[in-house]
Amino acid sequence: DKEAVLAGKEQRGLLEGRILLPDGQTFTVYVTHLDHTSETARMVQLRIARTWLVRDRNRPHLVMGDFNAVSRWEWPDEKLEELRDRPTRQGGNLAGDGSGPQVVAAMEKAGYVDLYRTLGEPGAVTFPTDDWRIRIDYLFASQALAPAVTNCAIWTAADGVSDHRPVLADLVDGSYSPQFAVP
Repeated sequence: DKEAVLAGKEQRGLLEGRILLPDGQTFTVYVTHLDHTSETARMVQLRIARTWLVRDRNRPHLVMGDFNAVSRWEWPDEKLEELRDRPTRQGGNLAGDGSGPQVVAAMEKAGYVDLYRTLGEPGAVTFPTDDWRIRIDYLFASQALAPAVTNCAIWTAADGVSDHRPVLADLVDGSYSPQFAVP
């Protein structure tokens, strides 16, 4: 049960922002920060968040943040052993709780598009340390929004400002071209 899985974990949440566009329509952006210690906890938090996200399922929206999760695209089975061999505080928990990483796949199965996977350069990282380079921060677009995204990149010029690098996405909608970033 979700209470048992999340017992003793830091409280995490989902922030919703509605942006008023020049044409009077609104655009929704969600930001989250999932648990860093357990894939099972991340999946529970994601299921809870998705009960809120479903309200916008047919509208353009972004879901972004520190998912503390890896993508099977970047970490196939043979590379997952590298993660499993690491202590939990150094990413060992990112390999999943026995069944491999599930969070990113769950977002994609729900119809979200990993914008960096679609438009970015393979191998870039959002969480660089002296001995650890990995992407755990994501921008996911709804199916309705994905066609309006023209670029996605990781901003390396921000090193030192945070322990994470921002993920940027350029969106084009007629004459209005907003740019969103997630640290």
